Parts: sequence; C-alpha cells; structure tokens
Amino acid sequence: MTYFKDYFASLHCERKTVREFQTLISTVIHTDFIVTECGLWVKKEYPFLDCNPIGLVTCNHCLESIEPIQVKCPFTFGDMTPFEAAKDPSFCCESGLSLYDQ
Repeated sequence: MTYFKDYFASLHCERKTVREFQTLISTVIHTDFIVTECGLWVKKEYPFLDCNPIGLVTCNHCLESIEPIQVKCPFTFGDMTPFEAAKDPSFCCESGLSLYDQ
C-alpha cells in the first residue's frame, strides 16, 4: 500500500491541477489571477499552529487579500468525473464536522 501512495504522490497531481486551474481562470475569467507556490506557514503567536498550502492565490478582481489554496488528489475517485465524485457523501467534507478546519 505504501508503494501505491508513493507512486501517486510522485505524479505531482496537485501541482499540475493548480497550474491548470490558474491557466483556466486567468484565461477565461480574471487575467490577474495568480497562484504562487509557498511552503510551511507557522503562526507567530501560536507556533504550534501551522499549515502547508500548495500555494497562495491573488486576484485583484475578486479577492481583498491573499488566500491559501490546497488541493488533494483523490485517487480513490480516479475513474469518476469531479461531478460524479461530488455525489458521493464521502468525497466532500461537511462544514459541521469537528475536523472541517484542518
């Protein structure tokens, strides 16, 4: 099982998805939509709190600030379209769950 997960991680699905998303949005909707790669963020006041987004989104058209973006490669749903996968209750995280803010 470790090999399987490592293999899919090596494909860099998440970064490719972000690049394609940025290209789509900046071409079709907002020309100033930019995703910049970043690393680990640690909250200065609470150093035990951190996050590791795949990038930071800036868009002068629709965002007032820089926003983190996180993408996961759900290989469990690899044979479905995103619309088909979204119909499965286990695909999306419900906002009422205790782990929602992770």
